[in-house]
Amino acid sequence: MKIELIDSNQAAAIDKYTIDILKVPSLLLMEEAAKTAFNEIIKDFKEKDKFFITAAAGNNGADALAVARMLYLAGYTNLDILLLGSKFTKQNETQQEMLKALGLTIYKDLEEIKNLNKNYDCIIDGLFGVGLKRDIEGKYKELIDYINSLSEPKPYVIALDLPSGLDASTSKIYGTCIKADKTICFGYEKIGLYCGKGPSYAGEIVSTPIGLNDSQKLKRIGGAKEGQSLENAKTPAINEFSCLQTIGNIKAVFGNILKDRDSESEEIRKTLDSRVKAGNKGSYGKATIIAGSSGIGGAVILSAKTAARMGLGMVKALTHFSNREALLTSLPECLIDVYENECPIDTLKAALDFADIVVLGPGLSMNEAATKLCKDTLELINKPIIIDADALNIIARDNLFDCLRAAADRLEGRIVLTPHLKEMERLTGIAVKDIKADPVGVAMEFSSKYHVICCLKDAKTVVTDAKRAYINQAGNDGMATAGSGDVLTGVLAGIFSYKFRDPLLAVITGVNIHAVAGDMAAKNLSEEMMLSGDIIKYVDEALKER
Repeated sequence: MKIELIDSNQAAAIDKYTIDILKVPSLLLMEEAAKTAFNEIIKDFKEKDKFFITAAAGNNGADALAVARMLYLAGYTNLDILLLGSKFTKQNETQQEMLKALGLTIYKDLEEIKNLNKNYDCIIDGLFGVGLKRDIEGKYKELIDYINSLSEPKPYVIALDLPSGLDASTSKIYGTCIKADKTICFGYEKIGLYCGKGPSYAGEIVSTPIGLNDSQKLKRIGGAKEGQSLENAKTPAINEFSCLQTIGNIKAVFGNILKDRDSESEEIRKTLDSRVKAGNKGSYGKATIIAGSSGIGGAVILSAKTAARMGLGMVKALTHFSNREALLTSLPECLIDVYENECPIDTLKAALDFADIVVLGPGLSMNEAATKLCKDTLELINKPIIIDADALNIIARDNLFDCLRAAADRLEGRIVLTPHLKEMERLTGIAVKDIKADPVGVAMEFSSKYHVICCLKDAKTVVTDAKRAYINQAGNDGMATAGSGDVLTGVLAGIFSYKFRDPLLAVITGVNIHAVAGDMAAKNLSEEMMLSGDIIKYVDEALKER
């Protein structure tokens, strides 16, 4: 399953268009949001359960107050409501008036709640929503930290739209953040929930569609000129809703992408099913894996073995001679070119000429021979290439970005970089913690700068070509083991052999299949027992699910 994600600017534009242009009253939207949240909450709780509902002065707080009213009217009378702040929005004041008319007490100080000395069954977080852009301090921080500290018994925490403290667009944490067990998301789901640290704070995410949810219509709204009808909106946007043009460009991918029934997955299945039935080994693509070094042979074996298992007709490894025997023993089907002190340029040229797709970097090391091999490959490459591991570190250390950009321009988008967070720090100069706070933004900026497809590896891997991005949700912590990235490069080499029309779709397919295979391995072994080689065994099963 794929879902379209939005950022805070798009969320605000959708609300503004709905209220200002469509003339839907803000209070009506609020009631609709609160009703969907109420319906979700009562699935899991009984009337006798104890609720603690938190709200601040804005409209997110007003949503929480509306939920409190609906719970009370439905017989959930064991409610304690804490409202912090001043300068309330009009809608917030209206919700307060309705609660007061029902005779409900609204507490204004956390100490009053603490003095009640209750063990709450459910806490509803309605402090801050998508508009938050500053660090949480003072009484708000004290409240959030208090909620996060509760245990024995631990209350079930539900966040409305976003956990308070999480940036909707980036997954940045503003000083502190509610650790929710469930997030009830209003309308489109937000980018920050699905990448970086977001999933650790969001818990289970439930979508409750309200308002405008038609991405094609929203794109037309974003592209319309002032006074122009939506049907004729084909020109670049000049209106205040222009950010809506990119609705749907960022998606989260769940489960096996091959099982979806949308146009993208249909294209993936059609491409994978295009394998020639009466072909020979030359019909199914050839890969060259430039990997391994003296004393480091596992990476080239894992990458080559996975590539061979992905349906390629022939796989050649270009590696240090010390890896030859181990590679032949592990994968006798592999062709091997070797070098000792330095790879001769003619050997490299022959290996590149042989291939339809090239992998560069796993286990390559960063010595003088590896550096020359990396630089020579970047200067000569005219085939799709996947650059990983030590090749990325060499590019960063030796400032080979001009070579990278030149290669990318020659290859017209068929160059893929697969850095993990630390490698991305070396490539960009951005600290890991800051990359983690905005993985989609950092990856898209890097992709734009160097004209590459960036596959930023993390628990939720981001794949982007600068214009579009996918955030892969499959996978598990058992995959955080040595060699897992080498298996991924082999999967990607195999996927590229199918000659996808859309290189980005090829990469997210490879990333997703790798992750799904990892989930299958974990299910049959356990996360603790998994080795990277176990992932290879389940790639075939993941592919069969189409």
